[in-house]
Amino acid sequence: MSEPLNIWTIYDHPKDYPEHFVVRRWTVRGRGYENEAHECRLADSLEEARKLVPPDSACVNRFPEDDPVIVESWL
Repeated sequence: MSEPLNIWTIYDHPKDYPEHFVVRRWTVRGRGYENEAHECRLADSLEEARKLVPPDSACVNRFPEDDPVIVESWL
């Protein structure tokens, strides 16, 4: 079995945290993904949110079909 892949997704003021940018870690295993620890980090700006992503990560821009509150994801 291969190692899981962590994806950090930045959200722009989602419904559950309307006052913040939110960074959530998603773990991908095989064909599924989960936010197993319901891990999220809060920030007041996009710049602050980006600082919460691990420094060795690479940015992946959002897709047009993504939820509008998704800014970007990091692998």
